[in-house]
Amino acid sequence: MLRQAKALQYYPAEDFLQRISPLAKISVLISLSTFLFISQSVLVHLAIFFFSTVLFLFQPISFFKLHGSKVLIITTAFIGLLQLVFISEGNPVLNLYFFEITSKGILQSVSASARFISIILLSYLFVLSTDPGKFVLSLVGIGLPYRLGYTLITALRMIPMVKAEVEKILFAQITRGANYSPIHLKKTTINISRFLKVVLIAIFKRVNQLVISMDGRSFGLYDKRSTLSDIHFQRTDYMIIFLSLALILISIIWR
Repeated sequence: MLRQAKALQYYPAEDFLQRISPLAKISVLISLSTFLFISQSVLVHLAIFFFSTVLFLFQPISFFKLHGSKVLIITTAFIGLLQLVFISEGNPVLNLYFFEITSKGILQSVSASARFISIILLSYLFVLSTDPGKFVLSLVGIGLPYRLGYTLITALRMIPMVKAEVEKILFAQITRGANYSPIHLKKTTINISRFLKVVLIAIFKRVNQLVISMDGRSFGLYDKRSTLSDIHFQRTDYMIIFLSLALILISIIWR
């Protein structure tokens, strides 16, 4: 029996990453991503890659069980292969029939692959360990207008709802005999057009229900809005944010 792939979303768990403030985690993501782009050292890229890999080992869900993990691995390998094929500078290491692998090509291959997969892993770690509601509350706590914060969290929570709606409509149309085969191009185009119309109508209905609900509760009437829970910063969060800002400053100076 095949294992069902997990969606990339927040999964509640008891681990140290979920105890860290969302702002501290986003600061780490930004600082390490900046450092990856600015630094030209292969050792730095590999160090950040191993750091993100070790953090993933403590997650309740393995990277290989997530949607699109195989595609990302293939893309990473393809990026590395392009560097090997098209970079001809440096000392020759291996002479193949079609191209020659050089020392600089190997270094650039490892560097580009490590950069790409590290940013993906860090982004995945942030999504898997961060509650969208707490993240928005943290942004509102530092001055973001709650209207914009609610817009952000609504968009994040509408994604799985729209996905489920699309799958339901697709299965319903296939059951009724809709054919999406590329062989019959004209019929497939008509079916796709009908499918998109039904999806848009379903999305508009969802949005209309949400708007009516918000109007009925007088959303946006006051400049400030109370919340059920407050996000409190700990010493660890302040230390992580400080180190992240220091890392960004170091990377700029290093450049």
